[in-house]
Amino acid sequence: MSMRDHDHSGPRRPMPTPAPGPFDPNDPIPGEVPDEDPFEPDDDDEGPVL
Repeated sequence: MSMRDHDHSGPRRPMPTPAPGPFDPNDPIPGEVPDEDPFEPDDDDEGPVL
């Protein structure tokens, strides 16, 4: 198989995008992980650090 089979740069139907609402500069960028991830695994689950 050639690499082109897995290359998504060929002519494809563009994905349907939802109608954009009013732009809010405070909105997080879709797909971007926030710096402060509350669910980030931490060493705290293993008990108190002595």
